[in-house]
Amino acid sequence: MSEIQLQTSPQENAPFSPVNPEAIPIQHELLNTALGKLVEVGVITDPERRAKIQDAGQEMIDDFGITDKFFEDESKSIIFAALASDYADLKDSKVENVGVITAHKEFLADTLVLLAGKESAYADVYGGSKGEDDISSERMLATYDKFTNKVVSSEMTAAIANGLLDDVKKNLGITADNEDQYEVRVLNVLSEDGGEAYGMSPTPPDGLYDLKYDDPKVKEFDQDDEAYKDYEEGLIKNGKDFNKSMGREGDSFAPAWITTIDGRTILCLSLTTAEKILYKDEARSSYFTEDDRARDLALLKHEYTHTQKGVSVNGEPYLGIGLEELRAEHFSGDKHGYADVKRHFKFVSKLSGFSPKDIFDDRAEGEVFDPANFYTKIAQQEGLDGLLDAVLLNPSNYIKDEGSNKLQKSINDYVGGIDGLQEKAWDKAVKTIGIEGIEANLREFTKLIAEKMDPESFYKYGGFPYIARKALELWDKEKPSDYVSPSGF
Repeated sequence: MSEIQLQTSPQENAPFSPVNPEAIPIQHELLNTALGKLVEVGVITDPERRAKIQDAGQEMIDDFGITDKFFEDESKSIIFAALASDYADLKDSKVENVGVITAHKEFLADTLVLLAGKESAYADVYGGSKGEDDISSERMLATYDKFTNKVVSSEMTAAIANGLLDDVKKNLGITADNEDQYEVRVLNVLSEDGGEAYGMSPTPPDGLYDLKYDDPKVKEFDQDDEAYKDYEEGLIKNGKDFNKSMGREGDSFAPAWITTIDGRTILCLSLTTAEKILYKDEARSSYFTEDDRARDLALLKHEYTHTQKGVSVNGEPYLGIGLEELRAEHFSGDKHGYADVKRHFKFVSKLSGFSPKDIFDDRAEGEVFDPANFYTKIAQQEGLDGLLDAVLLNPSNYIKDEGSNKLQKSINDYVGGIDGLQEKAWDKAVKTIGIEGIEANLREFTKLIAEKMDPESFYKYGGFPYIARKALELWDKEKPSDYVSPSGF
């Protein structure tokens, strides 16, 4: 439960008094301008509806002390309009249950605090939800400096400058003139399980185990194997020391990640990941394939995408993070995880006929990816309510993490996670295309799946959310009695 509420009764929680009342009309006008743009592109078409959103938004601005600087970010202004629209719906609703109304207002409050970030009177709540100030930026930077491999970092930076990421840059519309600044750091760290080092260990030569222990080939391999183990153990120890210095629990790392320190965006790679990308001529494990090499490069492309024109709000892994991971996967070739996010939007598209993936590349050649334009297009297709739902989607690993943002978890609990968002999409589709239209869409989709694999296996893979359950229920009821899965399931 949040300690703040949007507008409960005065006895429970008095409305927030703005810090600077004289400035409030400026914010109201900025909201009016933002709504005007949504009218121009057809997102808001009813004048009465616009007025209600304006009124709800002004109340939110006043109660939370939203600054004028907040509205300089067009993407956040669009999402604010979606949140104000939701509040307007609540005010218009005939719900009388005080508990239901209070819970909804707390959801709105939590979401608004995350959206506004430091541009509201609740900036301290925003910072506290992230666990800020647990470690200083100076200590963070010193830790990264200590474990940075300067030589390999320099080589990776040079490789990128020489074209390693040119394809993803082209697809994003990134040029030297519009590229957001970032730096590359290769870190001498490795997870306890050594997962990032997949493909690095030396492979015994053919017939090695038929040789005597004192054979030169045996000695040579043993030396290589011991050297690799020492290398790996040293990186694992570094990883533990790195986490300890950063105040983190656990002993694992992603192969690559993005961090921001004092406004500096840093693209980080574990040493083993960087070496596999850079040193193509070095011997790798016999089981390491070209596809594995492509997946390692895709990791770099995925993280690079995060450094450029991201759609997650405030550049944080909270609001919009599901869309941001979908975007990073799209522009890196969809070679990695976030199956829950990808499948969510795939399933919802079978009800609405639209997925955000449809518009990632909907730009003129050479045009840079623009987050505000992206959000506007979602709102044009799905309405402000659909936009808000898309922004609220969280990948499951972001919520399971014990270090997750407290407000983010509270919001996710309120909407019911992926399952709850899918149920809401289902109810919306029932009103727009009817249950017969929904079943026709799911029936056609399942038919295509059945030609390649067993639908039950497909729908249950990577979780079994609401729409998948509904689709499988329909398949079980209608599947041919003589159906045989082509995949053998």
